[in-house]
Amino acid sequence: MDPTAIPIRDIRYPSELDWWPFAIGWWLLIIIVVVSSIFMGYKLYKSWLNNHARRIALHELTAIQEKFNISNDIVILVQELSILLRRTFLAYLPREKVGGLVSEQWLRFLDQGLDGKYFSEGVGRSLVLVPYQHKSEAGSINVEELLNIVKLRIETPIIKEGN
Repeated sequence: MDPTAIPIRDIRYPSELDWWPFAIGWWLLIIIVVVSSIFMGYKLYKSWLNNHARRIALHELTAIQEKFNISNDIVILVQELSILLRRTFLAYLPREKVGGLVSEQWLRFLDQGLDGKYFSEGVGRSLVLVPYQHKSEAGSINVEELLNIVKLRIETPIIKEGN
């Protein structure tokens, strides 16, 4: 038999795998990644919006502290801190819950969610006492501790009603 007469064909290699179109598994993975990214972005944005009042309050607390360092008037400091706390809570809760709280009710309300009773039994009591004291009596307050507990109260997450 003549070797040149045998009908031999060239070897056919399989075609290269194309990257497009994707297999169904890749499509599902892409959809899951996109949906979860959108969901996480939405949650982060919502969290950022919910903390807007707290960021403003912390900025105002710094301004109040700087103003106190210049004036050194404890009565004005305590009044401004009390107003700041009230405004901060009004940003998160309805006026009916926060607006009417005074004296001991207000201090107990400020203690909610904190580890200790910094306002009802600690230096935070000065928020309701100092405006009615003589300036000489108000000088015995630990201002640094008062500023720290007000900052702690503002930094502690406050849950908005309806969320």
